[in-house]
Amino acid sequence: MQNICKKSLGILCSGLLIFSGVMHSMTAKALDNGIYIAKCTPYYVHPVTGVVEDRGGIESEGIGQPMTDSATYPTALIEVDPNGNTYATVRLSLMDNIENVSFKVQADGNAPFNDVDYDIMQENLDDNTTDFRMQIPSENSYLRATFYVVPMSRDVVYYIGFSDLQPGSADFVTSVEVTSPAEKTSEGGSEATTAASDEVTTTTTTTTSPVGNFVAGDTNCDGKVELADAIL
Repeated sequence: MQNICKKSLGILCSGLLIFSGVMHSMTAKALDNGIYIAKCTPYYVHPVTGVVEDRGGIESEGIGQPMTDSATYPTALIEVDPNGNTYATVRLSLMDNIENVSFKVQADGNAPFNDVDYDIMQENLDDNTTDFRMQIPSENSYLRATFYVVPMSRDVVYYIGFSDLQPGSADFVTSVEVTSPAEKTSEGGSEATTAASDEVTTTTTTTTSPVGNFVAGDTNCDGKVELADAIL
């Protein structure tokens, strides 16, 4: 009876390992060429490592997290071009109180952060928002956002992650070409030309002035930036 139990337990464990491997393979599959809307989640505390780099420290999480929520639009744009390169467009709010925006990116929650350049895709002066587009390793990457908050007279540091991707672009500016499924190889094994779909999406990138030109004195934040003062 004991041998039977041991054998059954071994089979169960093997099945779980196989299932785990299959799920990992499905999760790791790269996104297809396309344009996606994603949930954009800000984290005052790094969601994987638990690190806090903001000067307020872990003691200020109760105020720091609502502040990062206020500064980050809850939806982001993820684009994958025909060559498999992935781009994220993140929308920041409270821009009339923010200067010197910069980002770093990590491939996953345990990877080192690397500097990344961005393009400003569009600005909405009425809503105090600006869209920042940058290349990322994949949709599983994390961003480290840093900017100077004028009312606080200091930098704020937090993290951004993406999830729940769905096809679409909402009101974001898109920049990649979406092609039809490629007929990669011919019968002889040579590469065939990739045919572009009739539904190709191409949008011209908008170039705007640097973020640092925002005027800090004219606030229109519905009181959200008052959260920042409590961190000092």
